[in-house]
Amino acid sequence: MGRGLRHRPLDIRVGRGFTRNMPPDVFYQFQDRKNRRLVDWHARISSTLTPEIVEDLRSIVHNRYPFILYARDMVRFFELQSHHILRWTGHRRLGSFVGFHFVTLYFHIWGLLDHLTIVANRHLGLGLPENRCSIAGDEFWAAIGARAPALRRAVKQEARVNDWIAVMADMRHPAAHKGMLLPTQLVMHTAESKQYFAVDRCLDAGGSYNYRTRSCEGARPGG
Repeated sequence: MGRGLRHRPLDIRVGRGFTRNMPPDVFYQFQDRKNRRLVDWHARISSTLTPEIVEDLRSIVHNRYPFILYARDMVRFFELQSHHILRWTGHRRLGSFVGFHFVTLYFHIWGLLDHLTIVANRHLGLGLPENRCSIAGDEFWAAIGARAPALRRAVKQEARVNDWIAVMADMRHPAAHKGMLLPTQLVMHTAESKQYFAVDRCLDAGGSYNYRTRSCEGARPGG
């Protein structure tokens, strides 16, 4: 019989030392600064919450949030690789990989927001069925307003927060229900992005990737 697959342990920093006892599938939970703080917070408060809420928060902290971080990093990785290929070949590649992780990112962000409404429903005793808990649901926010008005104000009366949630909805809903919005359909040039393209042209003019002595006059390294 074949040998089973085994995870190779990672060197995970704990304080000033390292431990080799951490499997790779908890990398983000212990290496990402924000995720690690959430893990520590969940461990501290678990004894004060009901088992249902503890499990909801465990799923968010140990599963959902790391998935968001991973999708974000994969978008960045394939964007970097695509840019590298474009520099060398003049052709853009890897768009499907960027698009896949891009859509996955917004799915998980919206799932996180809706999952948090279920946690709030349970913790505050709103009594709503789970299928009526939604970050965009008027019924949910009406119940929150009666039970936790400060929370409602912090979300519904803050333009910055409302605008961000609206953007998340604009990204997630088409992917779930109709034609997906991919990065090529969403990106627009700004004054800042045009400066980056100007730098690219300067770099490409020298025909080399040795940046140590490159100038924007198109001079080759060492010239």
